[in-house]
Amino acid sequence: MKRWRVADKENIADIKLEVFGETKKELLRNLIQAFTERITEIKKIKKEKVIKNLKIRGENFSEVVFNFIEKLIFLKDVNFFLAKTGIFKFKNNELIFSLLGQTITKDLPIKTDIKALTQHKFQVKKEKNYYKVSLVFDV
Repeated sequence: MKRWRVADKENIADIKLEVFGETKKELLRNLIQAFTERITEIKKIKKEKVIKNLKIRGENFSEVVFNFIEKLIFLKDVNFFLAKTGIFKFKNNELIFSLLGQTITKDLPIKTDIKALTQHKFQVKKEKNYYKVSLVFDV
């Protein structure tokens, strides 16, 4: 199964992605990869810094995913941190997680900056054997 794909290459102000995962945890790992790969070359990200015990809550899994992506953007903007992968634990509608990655340095080539996640066209679906997230980033 493909991890993620760019769903719309026409609009230069937005990036529409579809991200897939067979499990909730795999979906979140693939979201990290899609997010970071849009910004830089993920293969150049080192797993040298860990941010532990972060918590996200939501009314449902869709809201948890939305809040998780917003946390990735926050960490990029405030801590200059880009994740390469994560460790996840679910407890009801709460996600407890740690991220592995690095601080943004001049050695990382920046392709684009993701400014925000839009609610427009945001959707989390449980298909027969996998989860799918459709999302649009403002760049």
